[in-house]
Formats: sequence, structure tokens, C-alpha cells
Amino acid sequence: MQTTIKSAWAAGLLLAFATPMLGLAQDADEQEGEQAPVTAEVPLELEPTAVTGTRLTGGDPTARVLTITAEDIAKRGISSVEDVIRTIPQVFSSINGTTNMNFGSEAIDRNLGALSIGVSTANLKGFGSANTLVLLNGKRIAGAAGQEDFFVNLRNMPAGAIDRVEVNLDGGSSVYGSDGVAGVINIITRKDFQGGKVTLRHESSSNAADQSQLSAYYGHSWDTGNVSLNVSRTDSEPYSARKAGYYTKDWSSMFGGDQAYNFNVNPFSGQPLNTRSARVGVSRWAPANLTLPEGNDGRNAQPGDFRRVTLADGIEVLDVDAGGSTKDDSVLLSFEQYFADMLRVRGEYYRTEAQTNTRLTRFGTGSIAVPASNAFNNFGTTVYVTYDPQTEVDLGLLPTPERSSTNVSDRISGGIDLDFLDNFRLTIDWLRSGSDKDSYQYMLTNRARGPLSNEMQFNGRAAELIASPDPSEAVNFFGDGTGQNATIAELYGPLSTSSEGTETTEIDAFLNGKVLELPAGEVRFVLGGQQRKEELASLDDFQEGYIGLERPYRDLDAYFAELNIPVLGAGNNMPGIQALTFGVAVRRDDYTVEGSLESDADGNPVLSKSNFANTSLGLGARLTITDTFAIRLRSEEAFRAPTVYDLFGGTQSEFCSAFGAYDPLINGFVPGACQAFGPNPDVKPEQSDNLSIGFGWQPGWAQGLTINVDYSLIDFQNRIASSSELRNLLPAEIYGNLPQFFERDPATGALIRSISRVVNISSREHTSLDFQLKWNIETQDWGTFTPILYYHYVIDMFDQVTADAPKARFLGEFVGIDKRKIQAQLDWFKGRLSASMFFNYTPGYLNNHYSSNAFGEPRVPDMQVDSRYTVDLSGTYQWDNGLLVRLGGRNIFDSDFPFALNGQGRPFDASRVDVRGQVWFAEVTYDF
Repeated sequence: MQTTIKSAWAAGLLLAFATPMLGLAQDADEQEGEQAPVTAEVPLELEPTAVTGTRLTGGDPTARVLTITAEDIAKRGISSVEDVIRTIPQVFSSINGTTNMNFGSEAIDRNLGALSIGVSTANLKGFGSANTLVLLNGKRIAGAAGQEDFFVNLRNMPAGAIDRVEVNLDGGSSVYGSDGVAGVINIITRKDFQGGKVTLRHESSSNAADQSQLSAYYGHSWDTGNVSLNVSRTDSEPYSARKAGYYTKDWSSMFGGDQAYNFNVNPFSGQPLNTRSARVGVSRWAPANLTLPEGNDGRNAQPGDFRRVTLADGIEVLDVDAGGSTKDDSVLLSFEQYFADMLRVRGEYYRTEAQTNTRLTRFGTGSIAVPASNAFNNFGTTVYVTYDPQTEVDLGLLPTPERSSTNVSDRISGGIDLDFLDNFRLTIDWLRSGSDKDSYQYMLTNRARGPLSNEMQFNGRAAELIASPDPSEAVNFFGDGTGQNATIAELYGPLSTSSEGTETTEIDAFLNGKVLELPAGEVRFVLGGQQRKEELASLDDFQEGYIGLERPYRDLDAYFAELNIPVLGAGNNMPGIQALTFGVAVRRDDYTVEGSLESDADGNPVLSKSNFANTSLGLGARLTITDTFAIRLRSEEAFRAPTVYDLFGGTQSEFCSAFGAYDPLINGFVPGACQAFGPNPDVKPEQSDNLSIGFGWQPGWAQGLTINVDYSLIDFQNRIASSSELRNLLPAEIYGNLPQFFERDPATGALIRSISRVVNISSREHTSLDFQLKWNIETQDWGTFTPILYYHYVIDMFDQVTADAPKARFLGEFVGIDKRKIQAQLDWFKGRLSASMFFNYTPGYLNNHYSSNAFGEPRVPDMQVDSRYTVDLSGTYQWDNGLLVRLGGRNIFDSDFPFALNGQGRPFDASRVDVRGQVWFAEVTYDF
């Protein structure tokens, strides 16, 4: 792929100097003549001037940056950072407020687990949240609490303070270092303004997910400085699963009664997942397949009263809340002060608190060991009961089980800028950012140590109630709940808790200035260095026992440089070239990570350090042929550093049991075979070679029309993943015979040991084409119309383990990204009135998200999901006194969600649809 990128550079340079031969040339006299302002047309800009992707004063004209302004956001009627990011055509919303616990594909993004509510992320081009760098005002913030990849939780961003969002689509490692493989998203807040603004908005959702937001900001400026304050409060309700179409888990009637489509049934046992009465098993490992007939409260039940569980015993338990109710508060304070026109002192503080609360569908108690002493156990021995106390909830004996999460993020930063010798500026920046999360899951528990399903952890009051022979006190785990004692409420508590955090500290120092003056302009440079420390924190002792440190960390020392060279400018003697600018950026990152690889004789972790480095080079060129035609070319070497959990992970562990280990050669488990897990300190950084080529054109025959076309190629190497993912990338006969993962008997080939560890698993290639058309049409009587069309097309995307291995494609699949996206927009304004209409198109795709067992066998056949389009509309009226009213709606025609079953029986794909359905909004803003 290096050859491909070098060839592209050669072709680009050849194009630059061969342009006169293509008939696009104009002689020097004609160029000089064109310098006169003979038209009101503004000279072409491929993108508005942006600060993202460079530290150079004035920006980098070779960078490809998409800009979304606060007015763009307001016209769309969106108010959360998550929704703003979802409007970016290159973003795939794999982790959002609905999917954060069960997205389902590690190939596209992380699976975060049961206590990950309140997390949403940005995933550019399907390379995962960890490969999309999100900045706030050009600087890092602490990653989502407890996530070792350090990707940003969008809920931690101050939504009410956004001035604009800049998206660098070239990759950003040559400037920012690790994580910007697929691109960089920079959220820039309002600052340095005079006066204030208060905005109140309310959104009404057809699926009950109403939302209200109050935001305000105020700024005060004086001759030598300014101070500004932004505050906001957002409250939202959970969406109704039933209103969204999730009114059943049994879809068998749509498929001729096929029970494979009934998600109320356990696919392994054929039994219902939920029953009103208890299910009893006579041993820990035997199926809990005995139950009492309907109407038996279990208080006097004898063994002969129990019968086999049938499908008729099942009940359907649907989501109470979906997504959860949320409450977000944010405050951002910034200031700057100049001293003697040469020294500027800057400071910023922000804090957000994001609360999420979700009522759950069922109690996940598992198998409860009920001893023979229990007043309602007449089996004469310990039995193992699966019990779901739905009746107790209905009767008010128990509250509805719930999950809650509170995410708090803050950052304090400061800096100075010292100007000297007219052409130089020394900048020193410092920041400390933290992100903390407390999560709880309330169910039946012994409160002290763990869930009821673990008999070794019974203690205290829980053990008394379960073993009690007193029928007025003992918990009745056998009937339908109507014969339950009130004492069951004493078992309700935090089944699982999580208290985690991340912390980032960083200091930058760099020199920015002018090297020399060329006829075409100033040669500007940046030269500097950076130190950063990223830490993980947890209140439990898991990290210390697993990694060997109470606060696992990564230390970074980095050095960087940038150079912008205007080779040709206005008035040059090169025919057919008005201007030519080159950009160069280079950065060296040196990491140190510490952790445990083994334990000593006493079982204490033995710590060691892993050191690795990466050098990233970015090269860019911008060729302006005329005022109306320009070409941009950029290549970027990007990377993502391994995390502490990639490199370390406690000592080598091995588990041997009668159940055995999975063998892909037989697509089954081998009894007696062992499963081994261990760290891999040899994991290398993920790396990519990014190439983008684009042009912008303003045709002379259509004043106000701008056309931009961009081609992008990402060649991604050393992707980090679990070795078990190879089963999806290689044929079974190849994967199963890899000796580093499967140890076999030399004589028989029988599996002895299966070995799983983090490895550099594969390469990935992504190619895409973007087309944008914008036409500003001014009329004398009807105002100004601006139609905009954006077409994003993914040419190809695949993973490949080796050059000879098959290419694994998931483009256009449930757990992959979309083949294309189309967004069309029409803006109109005249005087005090303005209006905008948006058309959004999502293509159909293959639904293959049905894996239901350890072998990856599909539960139901693949199905094609229909395409979908939605229409949004907004209108604004503004008075002279500073009052503005905006009304509108999203999905105004209430387009249905395409039918797309997932593994839990939910009939829509929350990564591709806004689960809120049709949303009408009203906004009032007052400027003062």
C-alpha cells in the first residue's frame, strides 16, 4: 500500500505541473488580469478555514475538514452531542444511548457490558471508537470512565456551549498522536463574546422520549481580555419500546409459526425464558425444568405437584424503559488576558454531570440454591431454583429492577502565549482532565457480597431468609408469587456496582512562527513537545490483582513539527497554476506502559515495563489552478497505541473442566481439553496509511455553485483484537491448525489446549468517495435559496489476516457500516424569516445478527432490511429586540423503522434509526 500512496503523490505532482498541457492553463498576463475584482464571487475554499489538524497559525490549507456550525445544528433541531455526531455522513453510531450495552460486533466497535449505560461514542468509518479521536477546543479530555481505550464519552461534552464541530477526515496522528486513525472530531465552544443569550427548547417524541433543554451563556470583554460562561441543563425521558414497535418478542406468526423467531424461548433448552412460577432443578447442573401448575402459590407444594415446564408456562417480559431517562448538567468557564500586547494568559474549566436511570425488564437471579430447611422446600434436599419475581413487582412487594449511572467529567486547563521578535510565538499549555462513573444494578442480592445465584456467597440476613423454616419469614421461591412474604424486599439491593475513572494530564510546549518570506507568502513552522499521562482508576481491587497496579497508566513523551510552504502564489510565472502550497507534519511518540506478566512464588504480581514508539508523517499539497478550481492531496501515517490491557493481564491462566474447550475443526467442544489465557507484551501499535485526494470547483456558468469531490483510502495494519476473532476471518481448517492458538496431540490431532490472547490480528482496507454540491441562489423578490447535496459512498471495506487469506467483508451488514449515505438540504432565508428542509437516506442492508450459540451458528436465516428515508423541517423568525423563535420537526412523516431483528428479539436497528421516532420541537432564544 505504500507503493499505492507514493504513486498517488507522484500522480498528483504530475497533474500539478502538467495542467497547462491539459488546456487549463492561462498565461501570466491573464492571471494578473484576473486579480482585479471583476466579480463578487468569493475565491474558492475547499473547506472553511479550520483550526483542527494543525497547530499552525491560520490553519493548514491541505487538510480536509468538515465544519458543522451552531446554526447548522439549530436548523436540524438537535440538541445533544450524540445527535450532532450522528449527522456526520462518515459516522456509524455503534455505541449510543440505546446500543451501549449490546452492540454485538467487536470488529466494528467495543462491547461495553451491562453497566455501560450513559455512554455514547463517535465511530468514524467503522474503525471503532478507539480509532476516532475526539477533542474539546483542540485538546484531549479524559476517556470514558473505566475504558482502557480512553475513547471519549460524548455525554461528557458540554452540549449547550457548542460554537462549531470540525471533523478532520484525513487522520491526525502527525499532529495529535495516537487514536486519530479514522479522523479527528474537534468540538469547539463559544468564547470571546460580548453579551449573552438564553435558549429554551422542548422536544416532543412520538415514542415518548420527550426532552427539554435550558442553556445560557454570557461574555464580557475589555480592552485587554475577556471572560465567558456557558451553562446548560438537559432532561429527557426514555423512549417507549412498545410505541417504537417492540411490542412482542414472538415474531413467529410472521414466519409461519417458526419458533426460531420466538425470542421468548431459550434456543438451547426449548423452554420459555420467563415463567410466572418458579422453575426447579434437582442439582446445580441439571436443567430447572419442574414447575407448579397455574394458581399454585407454592406455600404447601409437594414434590408430586410439580410437572415439566412447557411453552404454555412462558410469559412475555418486555422492556419497561429503553435507553433510560437522563439528566445532564454542564458548565464551562473560560478567560484570557493580554499583558503589554506580547503575553496572553488563558484558562478554561468545564464540568459535566450525566445521570442515566433505566428500569429493567426482569430480575436476573440465575439459579438460587434453596436448602432443605426452607419452609417451602418439601423436596427434602437442596434444590436449585430459577425465579423471576414479576408478581411481587405487580403486587408492590418489590420495586422494578433498575440500572443507574452517574458520569462526571471535568477538565481544567491553562496556557500562555508569548510573542517575540515580531514573527514568533511560544505557547505552553497544561491540562488535567478526569472522568468518573458510579453505576448500580438493583436486583435480588445478599447486599454484602454478590448475587443470590452464587451459593458460596450467602451470608447474613439473606442466608437467614433463604434457609428459614418459619413460613411467616422465609422467602418463597416455589410458587407464582401470590404466596410471597414481605421479607423478600430485604433481598433487594445493588446486585452489581461499578466505580471507575480515567484521568489525563498533559503539558505542551511549542514554538510557532515564520521562517522566511517567499514571493508566494510566509513559510510558517511549528516545533514542540508534549508529555502526557493516562491513568485508569477503580475502587475495587480487580485492576491491582489483574494488572498488578492500583492505577494502571500509560506515559507518553512526544516531539512534533509542522511546516507550511507556499511554493507559488499570485503573480507567478508558472502557466496554469495560480498557487501551490505544501504542508509537512511529523511526530514521534514514545510510550511506557507498566503491568504484570507473571506472579512470584507468593502469588504477588511481578511488574515489568513495555516501551514502544511510533513516528507519524503527514504530507499535504494544495494546488489552486484558478479562482474557481483547486486540488488537494494529503497522505497521513496514523496509529493507535496498545492499552495496558492489550499488553498485560495478570499471569497465564488455564482452566480445565469436563466441559472442555472449543475446537473449530469439529465445530464443537472437546471434553477435557483446557482453555488458556494470558498477556501478550509483544502487541504492536495499530498503524494506517491514509490517502485523500479531492478537488473543489465553482463552475463559471452557475454563480454561487460549489462542487467538492474527495476520494479516501485507509490501509490499516496490525489491528488489535482477541485471537478468538480469527474464527470469523479464516476458514476453520486454517484457524484450527494455528499452533500458537491450538495445541494438539501429535499422533491423533486431538485438541489438548486452546490458547486465547490479544494479538495483532489483521489488516483492514477502507476506500470511499464523497461528493458535495452547494448552490447559493439569490433572487430579487423571493430571498436566497441554498440547496445542498452530500453523497457518501463506501467503495470497499474488508479485513484480511494475510495477503493470501480470504477477504472478510461486512460492508452493508447489520454489524457493518452502510454502503452509502445521502443527505439533501434546502435552506431559504429572506429578511427575518428562514427555513430549512433535510432529506436523509439510509440504504438497505443484510441482517445477519442472529448468532445464538458458542459455534456462531445462525438462529434464523439472513434477511434483507429495507432502505429508509426521513424528512426534517425547521423555520425561524427573528425580531430586532434579540428574540428568536424556531419551530420544526425531525422525521416529520413519521417513517417507520425497517424490520431488523437482533439477537434479543428487538425488531429495529438502533444504530441506524433514531429510536425517538417523530420529534417536534420548539425553541425560543433571547440575545441581550
